[in-house]
Amino acid sequence: MSDNRDEHQFSADRPIQSRTQDILGRVRFAESVGKAIGNWHGRDSLVVGLHGPWGCGKSSVVNMVVDSLPDGNRECPYIVRFNPWQVSGQDTLTSFLFAEIAGVLRLDPGDERRRLSDLILKYGRVFSLLAPAAGIVAAAAGMDPASSAAIAGGTTAAGQVIQATGEAVADSEESEPTLSALKNELGKSLADLDKPILIVIDDIDRLQADEMQLIFRLVKSNLDFPNLVFLLVFQRDVVEASLTGDALNGVEYLKKIVQVAFDVPEPPRATIERMLFDRIDDLRNSLGVTDDRFDTSEWLRAWNNGLSLFFDNLRDVYRYINSIGFSVGQLCAGGHIEVNLVDMLILEALRVFEHEVFRLLSSSKWVLSVRDNSGGHGIEEAQGRLEEIAGAGSKLDRYAISQLLSILLPQVEWAFREGSMSKVFNSEWLNDLRIAHPTNFDRYFTLTVPDDDVSQAELKSLLTTVGETEEFKDAIAGLNSRGLLGVTLDRLAIEQSPWSNEETSQLCTCLIEAGDHTGANDGEEFGAFSMVWALRFSSIVDSLVRKIDETRERTGILNQAFSGSSGLFVPLVVINREWLRRNDPAGRGEPMMAEDDLTILQNVCVGRIVAAAGTGYLCKVDFLDFVLGRWAEWGSKDDVDKWVKAAIDREECLKALLVGFLQDGVVSTGTKQWTQYSTKLERIEEYTPIEPVQEQVAALRLSDEERDGVVGIAKRTFEEAIRRRTDGDTYAKWSESGDTD
Repeated sequence: MSDNRDEHQFSADRPIQSRTQDILGRVRFAESVGKAIGNWHGRDSLVVGLHGPWGCGKSSVVNMVVDSLPDGNRECPYIVRFNPWQVSGQDTLTSFLFAEIAGVLRLDPGDERRRLSDLILKYGRVFSLLAPAAGIVAAAAGMDPASSAAIAGGTTAAGQVIQATGEAVADSEESEPTLSALKNELGKSLADLDKPILIVIDDIDRLQADEMQLIFRLVKSNLDFPNLVFLLVFQRDVVEASLTGDALNGVEYLKKIVQVAFDVPEPPRATIERMLFDRIDDLRNSLGVTDDRFDTSEWLRAWNNGLSLFFDNLRDVYRYINSIGFSVGQLCAGGHIEVNLVDMLILEALRVFEHEVFRLLSSSKWVLSVRDNSGGHGIEEAQGRLEEIAGAGSKLDRYAISQLLSILLPQVEWAFREGSMSKVFNSEWLNDLRIAHPTNFDRYFTLTVPDDDVSQAELKSLLTTVGETEEFKDAIAGLNSRGLLGVTLDRLAIEQSPWSNEETSQLCTCLIEAGDHTGANDGEEFGAFSMVWALRFSSIVDSLVRKIDETRERTGILNQAFSGSSGLFVPLVVINREWLRRNDPAGRGEPMMAEDDLTILQNVCVGRIVAAAGTGYLCKVDFLDFVLGRWAEWGSKDDVDKWVKAAIDREECLKALLVGFLQDGVVSTGTKQWTQYSTKLERIEEYTPIEPVQEQVAALRLSDEERDGVVGIAKRTFEEAIRRRTDGDTYAKWSESGDTD
């Protein structure tokens, strides 16, 4: 048996064409049906019914039946394929069928076949004209249309109608014989055939009710022709219901027409599941989703709690695989998938088979963040929405859908069981691209990465620049300019790539360099809030190093990273964190290195500060208060005092000192909000008396741009602090809006 998985990649309804493509073990059944048809030689027509539910593969079985017939053998029947679903209307159906039969016979060389083809066309033309009127008699008297037409000269009103119709035909074509004469002539010609004509009529159950009735009347009208075999393919209960009327029992009517009936064998449930799982494995492999990125236990949990009920036949499998293939394809770029594949498999099943559940879920992102009754949505409203979603299924019951929702959104499981609301928010959901994380939610429904999020492709592209510091810095700067730096750092912070020590050192080097050169975006206030980027870069460095088991190796990685970069602030924050952990009286936080290693790295940081002081770079550092504090704590306080005293005499360094000791914060009172600034004079006085500073600030001249910017704010805040100290207020805050406290 050949592997034919790709042959159904884009069409859920395309049947297989031959026995070699069978994957459901139905070849022997098809060959048995074909043998029964091929061995039949009778004076009357034979009608074989092939029955099966929607999606069971009836057309595939028909193709295998035809494939099993001895092609090229003179005993192989003439094969006519007629799909009435492709045409409509009683006249069209009738004429089209006879035209198809005539067309097949005309392909066989010889005058006899050509004459028979012409005769069939003529019979079909007359039959199609008389059949509608003859059907009136048939319906009234329980006769078929051809028999009714044969007695069309009767005295009843219906007979008069048929007779008039026949006369009209005769008037239009004087040479045309009657339908009865044509039928006798055609019967003799068909009897002379050396092999039968197999007429396959597929998709009967797709027709309108009146068209189904016409097909069976058409077959019944021609049952007495020799060498005709009809293979009728349909879903039995659908046809029986359509044939049933006030004066007709569809079940009994079919028994009079179909002489031999076969039911398409249902494929084993295990075969359908194997087909689906094989296709999902193919999808995983094509996407490069490794085992560690595919939670098999969650997938099987979803399968056993409802997904399995969606797949009754291969058509369900193909329909689903085509849909998931398309959806995931929209979320792939650069060889990276932008969603969690297990979550997408579950959600796509809801999209295909339970669309109302999918639709309601798509507008319910807000339920992810409900934790109490504060804010816009409360617990009761969230539970009501979740119950609405769970109850919206058409194929699955409330329990099954609630189980699938709990797998997709673990934080809402509380709504479907007794117990308190879970307050757990798993940050790994972000890294795993789970739909449960609000940052990832929308992409599952829009099939695109939102503009305010960073794609996996872009994140992986960033990581490929590790080891190339300038490229990494440029990429970070580009993300920052697009407002994507925050979410990028969020994802980097939980990145779980198996970094080697060398790779970890290279990444830390890049983070240190980029962190020191990433400023606030345009329009952001200066101060504690603009310090966030450097703090976040240092947090990632800290987290990366902590993943290394050996403490000595951690020190080596940091030392190498510090040496490979020119960054100042990020190394200071990393080592300051470790210093605070080691000196915390409450013992909060586990140190990540030995004390002597900490001392070594503190000395490295002090050396970096001294070098920056010598080159003038220290005057360009935003957070000078922090830097000077670490220099004084870990190095020489006298050296710091000397530098500050010298700095106040240099205009650029004086501006840096003012900005470096500036603090800001946002104050809100009701609907009113403003930014409040302050300068702690006592912090400056740790390094130099305040009077020389005051004198130099008074003489400081600023450009218009500086007055309107952060330097102007720092100068005015310093002067206000001096004024208030003079007035007896030792520590006061200054607001540019004029509001104070």
